[in-house]
Amino acid sequence: MLHNRIRWDDAPPRTSESSRRVLSFRPGRKYSVIGLGRLLGVWTHWDASESRTAPCLHEQCPLCPRASRWRGYFPALVFTPGTTSGTWEERVVEVTPDAAERLLRPDGSDLCASADLRGLAWRLGRFSHARNSPITAEQVDVTALAATPLVLPPEWDIRSDLLRLWGYSPSRAPEAVSDAIAHNKPYRR
Repeated sequence: MLHNRIRWDDAPPRTSESSRRVLSFRPGRKYSVIGLGRLLGVWTHWDASESRTAPCLHEQCPLCPRASRWRGYFPALVFTPGTTSGTWEERVVEVTPDAAERLLRPDGSDLCASADLRGLAWRLGRFSHARNSPITAEQVDVTALAATPLVLPPEWDIRSDLLRLWGYSPSRAPEAVSDAIAHNKPYRR
């Protein structure tokens, strides 16, 4: 019967959960960002046939003959300028290894052991107009970004957002993708 195969759910998803987007840095733009949780590292490939990044699936990875690259992701509030004062939006921020290192050791000290970025604030961006220019990360005092004190929302598990980014339904992701995300460790150089 058809009604047994339909995924029914009486409760709608929270708007912010269903509309979270991944922030990839456009050339020539800078963003004000406040971290909400831990940095999660994932080895990825560029899948030219799909025009998107895809996670490396280890032994089951059809893309492994291609070069892999590490990307870090973390939950954050990102300031979006608007017509009057702008808004803070929950986003997943994507960073390169160099930018992740600057986030985890802003003063050149040892890497932050926990990779917890909650409450830390930065101005992040690509200051050149080239798409592959480095992402710069300048740590700032959170009071420099927000005129009034912000109440930080709780950290959320960003893996479902990443699965959507890679074209998978979080509830139907292949086991290999879920395992690949679960076994990736925070970036350590």
